Amino acid sequence: MKHEPAVILPVYAGDDPRYFAEALESVLCQLPSGGLLLVVADGPVGPWFDELVPAPGQGVEILRLETNQGLAVALNTGVERVLGLGYSFIARMDADDRMLPGRLKSQAEFLRENPTADIVGCAIVEINAAGESTGKVVRYPGTHEACLRFFRFRDPLAHPAVMFRDTWFRKAGMYDPSFRKNQDTELWYRGFLHGCRFANLQDVFLEYRMTPGLYRSRRGGWQRARQLLALRGRINRGLGYGPEAWIVALGMAGLSLMPAFLRKLAYRFLR
Repeated sequence: MKHEPAVILPVYAGDDPRYFAEALESVLCQLPSGGLLLVVADGPVGPWFDELVPAPGQGVEILRLETNQGLAVALNTGVERVLGLGYSFIARMDADDRMLPGRLKSQAEFLRENPTADIVGCAIVEINAAGESTGKVVRYPGTHEACLRFFRFRDPLAHPAVMFRDTWFRKAGMYDPSFRKNQDTELWYRGFLHGCRFANLQDVFLEYRMTPGLYRSRRGGWQRARQLLALRGRINRGLGYGPEAWIVALGMAGLSLMPAFLRKLAYRFLR
């Protein structure tokens, strides 16, 4: 197996080409020799895509899906490809974030030095639409046991900031395509159920972009509220969480039904 990381970067027509260009550059500037950047185009993207992506080769590969099928399918397609190429370490990246220097090296070193760990995340700092830091840093629990306790209330990892070991997918399986949203939460649940070991670095290695659409489409609506409550019910029952976890689940579902400006306000205090 190859022990340099492969980075999966999904992109679709709704992504902003300016953000995508920044995301690309932030990965390419630290991609090690022997590593891979796999760009997965989730359906037709637009002429800007071909103008921005580097030519395949020299550690870059492009996969194109004929139709837009959602993040879970795009990620599964990417994971299957890099596993087939023999990569042991698989990093996530979103098309509107920026990877900070040292992330790939630090996470890969952690997995080499901790052979029982199946996934490692890191801390993130939020940036606004203009790419300026908001000053808000979010850190996640460092140990597996702390991650399990933390999952009663919130996700124990920042999804676009994780690096998987290939063992994760043999234990927990792939992303569930039926989840157009919350696919990461559902995957963490199966990871805990099937014995995956979690960890987080406390260093800040990702700039997470907070855009207006985050509060409108990604975090709100009846469909999200229903799916979130059902998923949190599965998690609470499956992992044996107590009444406090059910109270939080109801609160999270109610938050999804609030107007975007109220969700934004609540997010500042609760994240």
